[in-house]
Amino acid sequence: MRNRIIGIVLMTASMALVTGPAFSDPPPLDPLKFDARLRGVPFGKDLRAFLTYAKKSTQGLYHQRIQQTPERNERDQLRVEAAERVQRIQESHIAFAGQNTGYNVSVVAGDFAHHSGESMIIAKTGRLQDYFFFQGGKLWKLVTSDPNVREFSSLLVKLTTIYGPPSVVQYHDPNTRHSPYKATWASGDIQLEVEARPDFG
Repeated sequence: MRNRIIGIVLMTASMALVTGPAFSDPPPLDPLKFDARLRGVPFGKDLRAFLTYAKKSTQGLYHQRIQQTPERNERDQLRVEAAERVQRIQESHIAFAGQNTGYNVSVVAGDFAHHSGESMIIAKTGRLQDYFFFQGGKLWKLVTSDPNVREFSSLLVKLTTIYGPPSVVQYHDPNTRHSPYKATWASGDIQLEVEARPDFG
């Protein structure tokens, strides 16, 4: 089976995670070690399972806010916002069939191919933008764009602290090993990549 990718684009740097079948036990490159909001991402599952996940994760995002809001009308408005978020996620689904999508010149331009059986769904959380990629109807890759991160080297240090040294680091100047712009971690069926994409920051 094709590996799965979890990726995150921050600064906009891109961090991607690739995996195989859905994991039951926490893997060494467990995305939860980086961000708890990635809990339950249904890698290897179909679109229906993903939309169920999207609904549950949205409920989780809004649950505490609703519980802490004393006014009934405001609670109802938050419930409406949650329902609208789920609807936007569902309606964002796009299959790459050669059409002009606008994503051909976006931060994820290099993360998909037309006429390959790939499709994508987008979910936004604050300034974070999650791009979920499906191959043959199964979720195999997540790319997250995070414009909050401005220093790629700081991100690299953080991920090294969490996951250990990367397998590969790529530099703008390989001779001096200055200015890293991409790093890759690999473990079993999982591959984690982080890449600076400042042109889209």
